Amino acid sequence: MDIVLDYPPALNPVVSSHDVADIQMPEGLEVIFVGALSVEDLYLNPPSWYAQHHPHRLSYHLQETVTHLSPEKNLIHTSKNRSFSYSKCVFATGSRADLPPYVPPDEAEKTRGVFVYRNIADLEGIIAYAEQPSVKHAVVVGGGLLGLEAAKAVYDMPSISRVSIINRQAYPLSRQLDAEAGEMVLHQIEAMGVQVLTRCSPVRQITRAHTNDDGSISNQDVFAGFEFQDGSIHEADLVIYATGIRPRDDVAKASGLQCHPRGGIIVSDDLKTSVDNVYAIGECASWKENSYGLIGPGVHHAQAASSVEMADILAFNLTQTTSHAPRLMNAPDLSTKLKCVPFISLSSEYPPNRILYRLMGVDVASFGDYFVDRRLPLGKTHIINKSKSSHDQNHDRPAIEISIEDAKDSNTAPLPEKAPSSGRGRHGGNDPKDQPINCLVYKDPF
Repeated sequence: MDIVLDYPPALNPVVSSHDVADIQMPEGLEVIFVGALSVEDLYLNPPSWYAQHHPHRLSYHLQETVTHLSPEKNLIHTSKNRSFSYSKCVFATGSRADLPPYVPPDEAEKTRGVFVYRNIADLEGIIAYAEQPSVKHAVVVGGGLLGLEAAKAVYDMPSISRVSIINRQAYPLSRQLDAEAGEMVLHQIEAMGVQVLTRCSPVRQITRAHTNDDGSISNQDVFAGFEFQDGSIHEADLVIYATGIRPRDDVAKASGLQCHPRGGIIVSDDLKTSVDNVYAIGECASWKENSYGLIGPGVHHAQAASSVEMADILAFNLTQTTSHAPRLMNAPDLSTKLKCVPFISLSSEYPPNRILYRLMGVDVASFGDYFVDRRLPLGKTHIINKSKSSHDQNHDRPAIEISIEDAKDSNTAPLPEKAPSSGRGRHGGNDPKDQPINCLVYKDPF
């Protein structure tokens, strides 16, 4: 929790958190894989920022979790058997990675080689496991934003020689892109040597017994691949699930707060929960039956209902309403905003420390409606009367006639064919920077 406004002396924030490895920042994990940033670079504030405040003004407790609340006594209780009184309590517990129905959580925890892509602890586990000589083939389940980020992360690891993506939709990023744009992204990923399995979903996770160094059989299983609906087998050594998130509302439920059946602490427009003086923000909150989060698309000036905007609204209402009207949540702007991972370029092709925005190694940019020439007929304008119109005696405007051409007669240039690349990547595919740029040019239909 970050206090973004000055707060009166009556408010003394107390922050409780898991270990730093539990920090949720999936939009920055890939840059740690490639060594461009360290974990400390992803902190919103350095540890010294918290330590420099007087304990009576701001206190924080790491490696200590809140187990439940006693709302009738205004008390919170922690894993170290300590209790703290509060006048206002804010849940900002975020979310956890969700798993497919064919993978029970307890099975995922005890199976070696099974990971999610959510926090720094997940990242460290993936890196350590992938360094084993027997781990060569990584598979990612999920073709959304985090799925492609996870695929690019393991793609860049020297020890991984093969990467696969399993996506139940026809193309990646199906929530952000239409079919034509999705096909472009799909072909670019495949050209890098990454195998993309579409329109399919595993029905069973395959495991094998793990043998210890002394030859004995361990009580842990090892991930070995997937079985699909048609009975085919896809073998792999490591899997990363990027199939969605689930709000962390366990403590809220245990404390009697009203939660949505699909997950999330139910909040009103001013972010109050069903219990007096208790609030919830971010991915753990359910506002109008939806949960919003991820800082990537959630910058507050974009008017998106995000963790940042929720924090701004709540901080304002807790500190500034003596002289101002309280702020309320507004309907979110759900227009598509593709979230790409910033990375620092270290090659001579770009200036040092220049920040680029890439997804799966592909530069992405969008300007206007670049598919307009595919949806609208081409037209030509003809001035048919330069005199004043009988219906417009006060303005000297020529009348305009628009003639529509047949699509077969249009001179619309076809999309450029994909040129062969001279370079081959480590995974047998083409280097993204050697591939041609797929450019869809906007043409004014008039």
